[in-house]
Amino acid sequence: MVRLRLQDGRIAIAPSGAVGGRGASIHPRALCIAGALKPGMLARAFKRPVVVAGISPAAFLEQLTVASRNRKLGTP
Repeated sequence: MVRLRLQDGRIAIAPSGAVGGRGASIHPRALCIAGALKPGMLARAFKRPVVVAGISPAAFLEQLTVASRNRKLGTP
């Protein structure tokens, strides 16, 4: 699982070990990302408007996969 947070109204991957505040966790799998990127899904999780424009599901999957792999290895 990878933790997401909002940064200036945009989705960002939370640093490892970050806690507190509203966030969302997501599996770095294509099916989970496709569901999260449906209109309104992340806004519902964060309880506020979220900007997801400008990133393709494939690029988002790659970012989440790398973040997940780094967390398992203990790197930032």
